[in-house]
Amino acid sequence: MHDRIEPFKINLAVSILGYEEDLEKNKNSLNKSRHYRNLFEIAENCDYIHIDVIRDNFVKDINRFLSPLYLEVYGLLREKSEFEFHFMLNDQLPHINFMNFKIDRKEREKIRIILPIESNRKPEKPLEIITKKEHDLFQIAQNIAYAPLKKKILDIDNNAKKIVLENLIFIKQCGYKTGISIEPGTLLEGIQEEIWKATDYILFMGVSSGKGGQEYKKEVNKKISLFSDFISGYNISVDGGVNLELIPEIIKSGADSLVIGSCITNNEDVRNAISIVKKKIRDTIDEIMINQEKASKRIAYLANFS
Repeated sequence: MHDRIEPFKINLAVSILGYEEDLEKNKNSLNKSRHYRNLFEIAENCDYIHIDVIRDNFVKDINRFLSPLYLEVYGLLREKSEFEFHFMLNDQLPHINFMNFKIDRKEREKIRIILPIESNRKPEKPLEIITKKEHDLFQIAQNIAYAPLKKKILDIDNNAKKIVLENLIFIKQCGYKTGISIEPGTLLEGIQEEIWKATDYILFMGVSSGKGGQEYKKEVNKKISLFSDFISGYNISVDGGVNLELIPEIIKSGADSLVIGSCITNNEDVRNAISIVKKKIRDTIDEIMINQEKASKRIAYLANFS
């Protein structure tokens, strides 16, 4: 279990992806959406509203929160909650510029923009299959003996990550908080130091992004624990497949923030659903602090005999 320094807080971000279809239908009059009231209940009771801006150039056959819907939602709720936008798409620069045009600079410090580390890959035709986001190109290249092919794959990976880095730097220059998301199969070793330095926030995906109904991949907890033990100074979040039963082990792995969607938004009474989640978080924090206090006392006791 990852050791915590008292006191600590776990932030709750609520994903409203489940509301997107109805919001899109009512984008010109959001107050007509059947989720309108729930949006305010969520905004008033969570730390962040999480919006997945998805395009089919990154997640096959899926487009969610088209422009300008995601900023219409932001405009509606910006005084109630902070926001994080997960740009699950390639070519993020036009979206960043669109946000710059719509959002005053003094508001941007309360907004996180998250880019997938696997985005912006531009493969040649024969390599399209292995360069999808589910595959870690760095890891694939390490297992290829044929030098020309290995170089070609690493070039695709490095060029894509260069674009991510440039966009992260630009996002920070614009006044936003920066983040990267990491797919379950992506190794931390393949992410360059410059990218870590340009990042404020790490979002570990608990499932493959863009696919509903998946179970949380528990091996992600080991990755979180490894990261939090060796690298400090980042806010660590987890998104995808997070439910009440999984909250304790995810927090104990080292997460500082949880992104939770359907576990909350599928309920008619979202305020009560959020309360239940927050209670589970508080109970987990209490358990961690009690166990650490017991461990400290035991260490002190044993020290008397050394």
